[in-house]
Amino acid sequence: MLKKMLVFFASIMLIQFCFAQQLMPVMMVSIKANEGKISISDARVVVDHLSSPEEAGKHAIKLKDSTGRTLYQLKVYMHGIGFPPYGMQMTEEERKAFYESLAKNFEKTVYLPYLKNALYITLEDPNGEVARFDLGKLCNNNGACEESENYLSCASDCPLNEKDNYCLPLKDAICDPDCSKGIDPDCATKREKEEEGFDIYSFIASNYLFLAIALIITVIVAYRLILLRKEK
Repeated sequence: MLKKMLVFFASIMLIQFCFAQQLMPVMMVSIKANEGKISISDARVVVDHLSSPEEAGKHAIKLKDSTGRTLYQLKVYMHGIGFPPYGMQMTEEERKAFYESLAKNFEKTVYLPYLKNALYITLEDPNGEVARFDLGKLCNNNGACEESENYLSCASDCPLNEKDNYCLPLKDAICDPDCSKGIDPDCATKREKEEEGFDIYSFIASNYLFLAIALIITVIVAYRLILLRKEK
């Protein structure tokens, strides 16, 4: 019974650990449509999960290298998602016009892998390229932190201790000025840290990998002890 319980808890911890590992630096790509004209308005590197393919879509968003080779592609559905306002009475023509408007005017965000050898992003339909975004905008090394740049993609232009419109609450003794109060532990004053005392939840969050490894070792040791007892 003890063996089963230990294996069960170890499995739960490992599943959670693997799920957490899916969080990674990815490119957050913003797509907009205005009266049917689609554009890739921006791309920024953030920490998040990758988008899943949208099987209903007839468009593909692609990462390409300097030779035009596709490094990665994602099927996407280019249509707004919405419903007529609740309780609103609409004729069939009005309803049709509403959904046609969703197809022509929308904003969409997708998350793609952050591949440093990717030179640009294209959005393509069955007839060819619809929109393009130059990934050189993620870091131009000109000494100024600009719209598509942040610390993750361009540390030279966007140091962590300066504003780049993205909060990255790392435990690194640097206060990120983009983080709201209480988000980045390094932003707390010495007095606040003393008043906080020991926080078990923060300890677990900041030592997740260590605790997972320690639990696996404990399970292995306990299992071997059980086997030794049975042999005796």
